[in-house]
Amino acid sequence: MKPILLALLFAPVVGIAAGPLPHVFAQQIFDAYDVRTSFKNPVPPKSYVGYLQDQTVIKKIGAQWEHQECNAGIYALFQATGDNSRSFPPTLSKVVQQALIWAGDANWICNLFAGLASAEHLMYSDSAAFKKKAVGNYTVNGVAAGTFKTEGDLSWLRVFVQ
Repeated sequence: MKPILLALLFAPVVGIAAGPLPHVFAQQIFDAYDVRTSFKNPVPPKSYVGYLQDQTVIKKIGAQWEHQECNAGIYALFQATGDNSRSFPPTLSKVVQQALIWAGDANWICNLFAGLASAEHLMYSDSAAFKKKAVGNYTVNGVAAGTFKTEGDLSWLRVFVQ
């Protein structure tokens, strides 16, 4: 079976709020995807939208429709149904087969702390050992690149943003 990558986009898995307080966004204090930058962060540049809408690219990647940015109407419907506050450990526990849950340490939305708490609440054959295991250093070519823990088929990774 192929590995499954679980990248947490929100932190509803165990009901942990993503970041400090909701008023932070209303005040436009920082960018939710990179807390080191201002709210109006120009990264990534919007040039990728045209690239992903190019018919040659669509054909090469096998996409079935053109890329669109988040649709505000659809987002509002998700928000109205409580999509951002549901808990999924039982569902996620069923798919833990070489799974990785990760987040960058400057990404407020992905919330690395909720990702770890979520991983520790999943039930699979090695869940008790995973929960007890200490977080270790993750290095690339001898340089600290994050922290992680792995037990059986589940891994959690915090990526240091350089």
